[in-house]
Amino acid sequence: MKKSLFLIILAFAVTALQAQFGVKGGVNSANWAGDDVDEDGKKSLIGPHFGIFYNAKLTEMFSIQPDLVYSAQGVKYEVLGVEVKAATSYINLTGLVRLNTSSGFFVGLGPQIGFLMSAKAKTEGADDEDFKDDMKGTDFAAALAAGFELESGFGFYARYNHGLSTIAEDDSKAYNRVFQVGLRYALEKKRENSK
Repeated sequence: MKKSLFLIILAFAVTALQAQFGVKGGVNSANWAGDDVDEDGKKSLIGPHFGIFYNAKLTEMFSIQPDLVYSAQGVKYEVLGVEVKAATSYINLTGLVRLNTSSGFFVGLGPQIGFLMSAKAKTEGADDEDFKDDMKGTDFAAALAAGFELESGFGFYARYNHGLSTIAEDDSKAYNRVFQVGLRYALEKKRENSK
């Protein structure tokens, strides 16, 4: 029993030594899609995202990267020259399985769950209207990412989050679509030939 416990602790310690904890942030181009989403005058909504990640090496080529990110999402419409924004914000928890190359390039794929923090309709010249009660509290998505890590610990990435569950409380067919670009920095361990 003691031997098994020791081996488990040793395995966690080795994983931690080969892990990268870091921060990330960048810009979203967000939209809604689905049969019940009006396409007339629809435009992408630009907003920020930022958060933390933890990249744990499994083998020379594969790693698991959970990250926790604040993400400004939603959609924008132009109606008769008036701009209307449906601005939502989420805390997204993602678990990427990454394929890493010796050059620093990586690709990743994994599930994401988002927790709705706010939902406000913003119209030029009018007060904001809260519509959080009309939205589901959670959003499930698939995340696809690609990026490059430098030996200094800095890196950059692009990512697409494809909503799989409807975001409307009444089950209307409306889904989040978010494209992200950003910068990342590994705080604890620089890329040592993540090779």
